[in-house]
Amino acid sequence: MKQVHISCFVLILLVLSAVCFADNLDEALKAANVGDYAKAYQLMLLDAEQGNAIAQTNVGLMCNDGLGVPQDEKKAVWWYRLAADQGYPRAQYYLGTMFEEGHGVPQDYKEAAKSYRLAAIQGYVKAQFKLGLMYLRGQGVMQSNESAYAWWSVAATNGHEEALKYRASAEEQMTPQQIAAAQQIAKQIWTEIGH
Repeated sequence: MKQVHISCFVLILLVLSAVCFADNLDEALKAANVGDYAKAYQLMLLDAEQGNAIAQTNVGLMCNDGLGVPQDEKKAVWWYRLAADQGYPRAQYYLGTMFEEGHGVPQDYKEAAKSYRLAAIQGYVKAQFKLGLMYLRGQGVMQSNESAYAWWSVAATNGHEEALKYRASAEEQMTPQQIAAAQQIAKQIWTEIGH
């Protein structure tokens, strides 16, 4: 019986925490919408420090852009990494961009590709497009026009218009065998994603 009471208490705390996170995030968004970035940052920070991946990502964005807080790319990377380590795809994407561009961390294409892939597999379309670019250029991954085409196919299917243009451009330069290989890679990606 004591175990049931403890379990109920933990469940109530989790529900209350979720409600508090939602309230702070809502208030932070309202503050940001009227240009009060300092207030938005403070509200986001409360949730970020409690482990909320969405808030951690938003705090990272605010640090990166200097909204409500002095610009600090290293701090942005730190917050993105916290959220990315929780599996939050938006944070994985932003962490990838920091590694790709060398902002707040030394430029590292392998880490960028790794972060993009984590987000891409979860369906984050911007990461799918970026991963295609990484394959096209051979940055952090082995250069492969077929893999680039495959990732752009996945991104295009998910509504990324620029990926559709890149895929069409790549297709003009590929042989029918390369296109067939690329389509097979795309099928493997869809299987990995779970579609």
